[in-house]
Amino acid sequence: MIKGAIFDLDGTLVSTAVVHKTAWELALKEMGIEREVNLDMLMGMRTLEIAKILANERYMELYEKKNNHYKELVKRLANPTCCA
Repeated sequence: MIKGAIFDLDGTLVSTAVVHKTAWELALKEMGIEREVNLDMLMGMRTLEIAKILANERYMELYEKKNNHYKELVKRLANPTCCA
């Protein structure tokens, strides 16, 4: 008997890379931070680690702003992958 299921939506069933990148761009712009690092090179890392790289001592503020933008954007922009 099956007692549960685990779904890996982020990148497996739902394409969210563009949503994450857009959320980062909006949060950085909102905070007035000019990025010197290509966001594509950071994708796959934990959000908190990326925030530390991009915002130094203001990383928690960036982390929260990025997550808030992501939560709003994912509702509109996330699309199922071809295999979903």
